[in-house]
Amino acid sequence: MLQKRFLRDRENIHISTKRFVRAILLGMGATLCIYILFCGFREVFRAMEFGYTNGPLIFDETTRSRQNLSFALISVAFGNSVFLGTLFTRPVKGTLRRNRRLAILNDQLFFGANFIYVFFKVYILFGIFASMCFDLRYLIDHNYMFVLIAVVMFLESWKHITRTFRKSAFKVLLINALVLGAVSLVLSQTSIFNYKKMDAALLAGNPKIDVPISSFESTNEEWGWDHLKVYMDDGTVKYNLNKEPIQFEDIYIKVVERRSRFRWGMPGRSHVCLLASHDLPISEIKKIEKQLFLAEARKIMYVTRRPEGQFTSRYDLDGLAYSISPDDLDDSDYLEGGIPLPPPVPDVLMKELFADKEEIVINLDDAITIQEKKYVDRNELLRFFKDHINNKTYFNLKFEPSTSYQNYISVLGIYKQALSELRDEVTTIDWENARYGDTRYKYEEEQREAKEMYPYSLLHNFDTSRIPAD
Repeated sequence: MLQKRFLRDRENIHISTKRFVRAILLGMGATLCIYILFCGFREVFRAMEFGYTNGPLIFDETTRSRQNLSFALISVAFGNSVFLGTLFTRPVKGTLRRNRRLAILNDQLFFGANFIYVFFKVYILFGIFASMCFDLRYLIDHNYMFVLIAVVMFLESWKHITRTFRKSAFKVLLINALVLGAVSLVLSQTSIFNYKKMDAALLAGNPKIDVPISSFESTNEEWGWDHLKVYMDDGTVKYNLNKEPIQFEDIYIKVVERRSRFRWGMPGRSHVCLLASHDLPISEIKKIEKQLFLAEARKIMYVTRRPEGQFTSRYDLDGLAYSISPDDLDDSDYLEGGIPLPPPVPDVLMKELFADKEEIVINLDDAITIQEKKYVDRNELLRFFKDHINNKTYFNLKFEPSTSYQNYISVLGIYKQALSELRDEVTTIDWENARYGDTRYKYEEEQREAKEMYPYSLLHNFDTSRIPAD
């Protein structure tokens, strides 16, 4: 019995140098293949665009390094299974019993291969869905999940080895773990693809715009938006309409041309989503608005982002809705657009609009000044607007051509927030509950009364001399 080893339960295996080297090469080859696939799919997913976005998905160096390490750990864990499986394939020299050898092989071949198969299916499906819908933000921040998966794969590959060889296997396991950790660190610093070149190509077609900040925003639910990006590049203002670089002179032509091809492109019903850099002077924005007004695209959405600390998706194109006023144009603008000059507003109507109304001047320079008082805190300015918005006052927002677009958006956003909160206080029916039936008529009546009580009365550089004297 002792000769047949029934009581000497010591399994052993003799591995030749040739097999060991072959196992290393196969394991490294499998590791590189999986790592290249992960990196390749990442580049494919972030290059996929199924709609208009504020720039492509660009990873900073820290995020990319963490992702690379996660990919490397999973790849190395799979490659280690290939390495161990090669060591225990037939023929095997030693006293290792067949059933235990097959159990070890089963751990390497079936678990690792099946896991990678299922994982890649989920990864691909989720990646395609994520590229269409959001920024992969939560997946980016959860790299520890990949680390845990790699640890599980590693321990699973050693499960029957430690059961078979017992204490003598733990020393080898520790050496194996240290080697895999070192290989993972080295592999994670390897850039398989030239991502910087790809970043430049993606940004050239879809530039990332640093839009202004606003704590209040309107939901972008309109159909038929044109998307116009305006930004400064090397001291020159650049324009991009619907992912196509254009010149300033082309804005009018392109918008009219696109509007003529769609049923929704009726006069006054075309809409433009404006993504402009926050540091542009307001004169650049008003120049664009003149072109859009002449092209009869009179509704625009100033796209904004949420305050610092709040995540804004690149798919989030909400902001401040605004209807371009003809007061922003002068006679020369109409003549350049080939549109007849509008008739002057009758004196009777001007008197009716501004009779017995108090003018509140808002000077918009480096600071917001109202009635010789500077407002720095937005909550204080919000309270001022809520105290003074009514049907007996109007606000005259005065600014210079050099005023920053961010300052303009700050005032407009706070004013719209105050107006929305005041109207909500006197209404009881929400739009979501008023789409159908008699409730809709009650909703429209409530909204009409609220607008009469708190009208939108923010004018831009209004010349009060146009109001006839009594």
